[in-house]
Amino acid sequence: MKKLFILIVILFVWNSIYSQQRLIMGINPLRGRSIEFKFHTLSDIANGKSLGTAGIGYTEVYIYLDTIGDKGNYYLPQVTGWELVAYANTPTIEADFGSTDMSLNEVQLRCTMTKGTGSIVAVSTLTANPNNVIASGNIGNGDPAGKSRVNPAGFLEWTVTIAFDCGTTSGLGSYKPDLYYTDFILFIRPIYA
Repeated sequence: MKKLFILIVILFVWNSIYSQQRLIMGINPLRGRSIEFKFHTLSDIANGKSLGTAGIGYTEVYIYLDTIGDKGNYYLPQVTGWELVAYANTPTIEADFGSTDMSLNEVQLRCTMTKGTGSIVAVSTLTANPNNVIASGNIGNGDPAGKSRVNPAGFLEWTVTIAFDCGTTSGLGSYKPDLYYTDFILFIRPIYA
């Protein structure tokens, strides 16, 4: 009987915690979760390569912000918008087989906002700085996404696409053939009033 009582208490506490939690801000990658440049020819090495084009992009992320609760009260009254941050978690693009590491500035990001309005950095260089903001939006410029099950007032949404260039400014002729890699981190953070 004691084990059954403990199980019931655990289920009750779990249900209470789960039902009180509510996701009010998020990012969802729609496509382009893995970015891979392949250089097969001397022309690729000399001229660089691009993934995606302006407006279409290679990586597309969906950003949503829900500020008004189901009873009309604000969940985060101090939040006025969001910032999309992109950075590498290493100071260089690391070579796997002993070659010299590649500089992060060989990779450029080209951003476009395709849903909602906001501010974008049209072209930015990949950096290891975790404060590298590439796009942002305010509560006043999101597209209404319609009504959700829990929020009859609806929520706001934006879509940002990112195209990538590698070696397009100066070519990659100074680097030896190797496998180069880094982790690319993309997240949103709130803007507070």
